[in-house]
Amino acid sequence: MLVDIVDDRGPDQLFSPKAQEYRAALLLLAEYYSESGAKASLENIEKGIVRLEDALELYPDDPDVPRLLFTLALNYRRSAKLLREESQTLTSPLARGSSLRESQRRLERAAEEYDLVVRILAARDLSSLTELEATYLRSSYLDRGDVLFDLGRYQDAIVAYRETGWRYENTPTSLAAMLQVVHCHQRLGEIQRARAALARLDWLLKKTPASAFDPERGMSSKEYWENLIARLERTAIN
Repeated sequence: MLVDIVDDRGPDQLFSPKAQEYRAALLLLAEYYSESGAKASLENIEKGIVRLEDALELYPDDPDVPRLLFTLALNYRRSAKLLREESQTLTSPLARGSSLRESQRRLERAAEEYDLVVRILAARDLSSLTELEATYLRSSYLDRGDVLFDLGRYQDAIVAYRETGWRYENTPTSLAAMLQVVHCHQRLGEIQRARAALARLDWLLKKTPASAFDPERGMSSKEYWENLIARLERTAIN
């Protein structure tokens, strides 16, 4: 039914893109394909990307734009992962290289979309954001860094993670971001900087109140972080 509404090619179109019914159908269709795409169907992920990009082109000023951009970024990440996995099954070096390049391109697009979410929502007063918008913003800060890390752009990832750490200081989100800074320096072979970043992480943990670690929201305890840092200090950075 949704496809019939959105892709109506009859002589008398039932709804134009300006109609609320068309907008609702297009957004529901994008959501349907994106959710089914979460179960690793590359075909549905592709369809979700197309519908999301159509919606963003048709409704650039819609209040739902941050959510659409976040979902689009997620779909690009999912498809990049599937393409990377698919490349491992290809016997042709040419086909394998093509699949890997497309995977990289999609990761780059994901980073761009996450950056757009950050730019849109971070410009607003935090108190004006809905709980869902605040979640999109926080996740986009971290996910942007993670995508840059996956791309091997470690210096850019460090910048993104540090921005996240500053924005969410005294919260587990800041700790997660600063832990990734440690990993970035390790990947770059910068052992002294990795140790310095780990020392800063330890300092941040000490000043983060125990009340910030809410087990009801699936967060790891402060004790978990203390043990993790102690283990890294003993074994991981030599």
